[in-house]
Amino acid sequence: MQGTAGYGCFYSDGDKFAVQDYIADGKRVILWWTLINGPQKGRSGSCTDADGAGNGFTWCDYDFPEGSNYAVTFATTARDGANGADEHPNNPLVIGYVSGHA
Repeated sequence: MQGTAGYGCFYSDGDKFAVQDYIADGKRVILWWTLINGPQKGRSGSCTDADGAGNGFTWCDYDFPEGSNYAVTFATTARDGANGADEHPNNPLVIGYVSGHA
């Protein structure tokens, strides 16, 4: 997925997210995710690339429940510093399946 703020990917094999900043503007890129169904529905978190643009992906590894129809939504946003306002959120959210989709 490519948003205005950066790239974000979800890999169901290992429950990993990758996020990358590609604009040299001094801001960080954050990938926000939420499990939308299954036994942990509503669980959410983030993965942040704060080491500058063009430095490759930052990887975040999670442990999600397995199920062929369990899904996660995710989107990227930019932020000026750790506590700045979110800027350039991408819409619509992207949906990925936690396990191979049946």
